[in-house]
Amino acid sequence: MLRHVLNWIIIINFWHLICYWTYQIFFVLKWNKRGPAFAETKSMPLDLFTKRRLFAIETIIAICGLCIYLAIIYWDKLR
Repeated sequence: MLRHVLNWIIIINFWHLICYWTYQIFFVLKWNKRGPAFAETKSMPLDLFTKRRLFAIETIIAICGLCIYLAIIYWDKLR
């Protein structure tokens, strides 16, 4: 029972991190008011650009961590 609770706590923690960092990238640290920053990143301040990039890297690490964790935990069930 404790193992299942711990398993779900870890999975929920990963999802929380992924959702939080995605929210930070797309809604809090916005440069323009319309949507993705595509070509406007050339005129974006370096500080904001660096923050967005670091949050994106942390999000990618959390997604990879969740995928690896799920692959390890559910390896036997997927065979």
